[in-house]
Amino acid sequence: MMFKSITRLLCLSAISQATAQHIYITHHHERTTCTVFPGKDNATDDVPTILKAFDQCGHGGNIIFPQNETYHINSRLNPRVNDVNIDWQGQWVVSPLFGLALASH
Repeated sequence: MMFKSITRLLCLSAISQATAQHIYITHHHERTTCTVFPGKDNATDDVPTILKAFDQCGHGGNIIFPQNETYHINSRLNPRVNDVNIDWQGQWVVSPLFGLALASH
Protein backbone atom coordinates (compact mmCIF):
# COMPACT_ATOMS: atom_id res chain seq x y z
CA MET A 1 0.00 0.00 0.00
CA MET A 2 2.81 2.40 0.89
CA PHE A 3 4.59 1.63 -2.40
CA LYS A 4 1.48 2.58 -4.41
CA SER A 5 1.22 5.90 -2.57
CA ILE A 6 4.85 6.76 -3.24
CA THR A 7 4.53 5.77 -6.91
CA ARG A 8 1.38 7.88 -7.27
CA LEU A 9 3.12 10.85 -5.62
CA LEU A 10 6.12 10.56 -7.96
CA CYS A 11 3.84 10.41 -11.00
CA LEU A 12 1.94 13.50 -9.86
CA SER A 13 5.23 15.28 -9.26
CA ALA A 14 6.42 14.49 -12.80
CA ILE A 15 3.13 15.74 -14.26
CA SER A 16 3.37 18.89 -12.15
CA GLN A 17 6.93 19.57 -13.37
CA ALA A 18 5.80 19.18 -16.98
CA THR A 19 3.07 21.81 -16.61
CA ALA A 20 4.40 24.16 -13.91
CA GLN A 21 6.78 27.06 -14.13
CA HIS A 22 10.30 26.17 -13.15
CA ILE A 23 13.95 27.02 -13.64
CA TYR A 24 16.57 24.45 -14.57
CA ILE A 25 19.96 25.54 -13.21
CA THR A 26 23.33 24.30 -14.44
CA HIS A 27 26.94 25.40 -13.90
CA HIS A 28 29.39 25.45 -16.80
CA HIS A 29 32.74 27.23 -17.13
CA GLU A 30 32.25 29.24 -13.93
CA ARG A 31 28.91 30.67 -15.13
CA THR A 32 25.53 29.67 -13.80
CA THR A 33 22.87 29.07 -16.45
CA CYS A 34 19.15 29.35 -15.75
CA THR A 35 16.77 27.87 -18.31
CA VAL A 36 13.30 29.29 -17.66
CA PHE A 37 10.16 27.26 -18.34
CA PRO A 38 6.79 29.08 -18.25
CA GLY A 39 3.36 28.06 -17.05
CA LYS A 40 1.12 26.54 -19.65
CA ASP A 41 -1.73 29.05 -19.92
CA ASN A 42 -2.28 32.79 -20.21
CA ALA A 43 -3.78 33.02 -16.72
CA THR A 44 -0.34 32.25 -15.29
CA ASP A 45 1.95 35.18 -14.59
CA ASP A 46 5.47 34.07 -15.48
CA VAL A 47 7.10 37.25 -14.12
CA PRO A 48 7.90 35.82 -10.64
CA THR A 49 9.72 32.88 -12.24
CA ILE A 50 11.55 35.15 -14.69
CA LEU A 51 12.63 37.48 -11.86
CA LYS A 52 13.87 34.50 -9.85
CA ALA A 53 16.01 33.46 -12.83
CA PHE A 54 17.44 36.97 -13.09
CA ASP A 55 18.20 36.94 -9.35
CA GLN A 56 20.00 33.59 -9.59
CA CYS A 57 21.77 34.00 -12.96
CA GLY A 58 21.58 37.69 -13.84
CA HIS A 59 24.96 38.60 -12.34
CA GLY A 60 27.71 36.84 -14.27
CA GLY A 61 25.51 34.09 -15.67
CA ASN A 62 23.32 33.03 -18.57
CA ILE A 63 19.55 33.01 -18.90
CA ILE A 64 17.81 30.94 -21.56
CA PHE A 65 14.20 31.31 -22.69
CA PRO A 66 13.81 28.22 -24.92
CA GLN A 67 12.29 28.21 -28.37
CA ASN A 68 8.64 27.15 -28.64
CA GLU A 69 7.78 28.47 -25.16
CA THR A 70 5.39 31.34 -24.46
CA TYR A 71 5.89 33.54 -21.39
CA HIS A 72 2.97 35.57 -20.04
CA ILE A 73 3.97 38.94 -18.63
CA ASN A 74 1.03 39.83 -16.40
CA SER A 75 2.82 42.06 -13.88
CA ARG A 76 5.72 44.50 -13.67
CA LEU A 77 9.06 43.15 -14.87
CA ASN A 78 12.10 45.22 -13.89
CA PRO A 79 15.14 42.94 -13.42
CA ARG A 80 18.51 44.22 -12.22
CA VAL A 81 21.36 42.58 -14.15
CA ASN A 82 25.13 42.76 -14.58
CA ASP A 83 27.22 40.75 -17.05
CA VAL A 84 24.42 38.47 -18.19
CA ASN A 85 23.96 36.63 -21.48
CA ILE A 86 20.31 36.25 -22.45
CA ASP A 87 19.33 33.66 -25.05
CA TRP A 88 15.85 34.88 -25.88
CA GLN A 89 14.19 32.38 -28.21
CA GLY A 90 10.76 32.10 -26.61
CA GLN A 91 7.82 34.42 -27.19
CA TRP A 92 6.77 36.96 -24.55
CA VAL A 93 3.12 38.00 -24.42
CA VAL A 94 2.32 41.11 -22.41
CA SER A 95 -1.12 41.22 -20.81
CA PRO A 96 -3.40 43.83 -22.47
CA LEU A 97 -4.33 45.14 -19.00
CA PHE A 98 -0.69 45.45 -18.02
CA GLY A 99 0.09 47.13 -21.33
CA LEU A 100 -2.53 49.81 -20.55
CA ALA A 101 -0.98 50.32 -17.10
CA LEU A 102 2.46 50.82 -18.70
CA ALA A 103 1.09 53.36 -21.16
CA SER A 104 -0.51 55.47 -18.42
CA HIS A 105 2.68 55.89 -16.37
